[in-house]
Amino acid sequence: MILVSTVTVMSFLMWRKLNTYLKIISIILCVGICLAAIIMPSKKDFSKRYAAMLAKQHLKEIIEAENKYFIKYGTFVSAQPLPQERVGSKKIKWQHDEKNGFSKLGWSPGDYAYCRYGVNATIDAFTVEIECDMWASGKPAYIGYIKPSPDSKQGIIGPFGQCATTGVYASNRSNLGVLETIGPCDSYSGSMMDISIFAGKND
Repeated sequence: MILVSTVTVMSFLMWRKLNTYLKIISIILCVGICLAAIIMPSKKDFSKRYAAMLAKQHLKEIIEAENKYFIKYGTFVSAQPLPQERVGSKKIKWQHDEKNGFSKLGWSPGDYAYCRYGVNATIDAFTVEIECDMWASGKPAYIGYIKPSPDSKQGIIGPFGQCATTGVYASNRSNLGVLETIGPCDSYSGSMMDISIFAGKND
């Protein structure tokens, strides 16, 4: 009788201990799920903001390089899109190509690229476009800058054909029409790359 009682008590204590462990595990799982729900959107938002900041900085560098080249040689330079393949969430090594216009400009994003870059140019006009898809959605966003000829109110088509020749997108305007300003090519690109980064002057 005493043996049976002892076994019963021990079983009860083991069950309570197991039940406590299960509760702790359940709490840990719930906390983990909640943290994941918070972190995942934050990571995506960070990617959008980082992509926008990177695109703006690189566009400024390319624009500066184009203007310096024009002052020295009297013409702007076209550069075929590089890297040749679309860049997703993972960076890829920058493809140095002496025949590409970026080499003439003396510009590169560094050893690795997070986006694709390209320039279409004439003697006195150029359009730069950057294609980014750091969030690996399969639908990239495009950031651009359109500099028209001095006697024209429209620029030229960009290397990816995404920015309107009348200018980049601005959320406070009803149409696309901001020339000589760094910005998203369309409303989708603005929503994917944190349009607030491009507000104001290109400084």
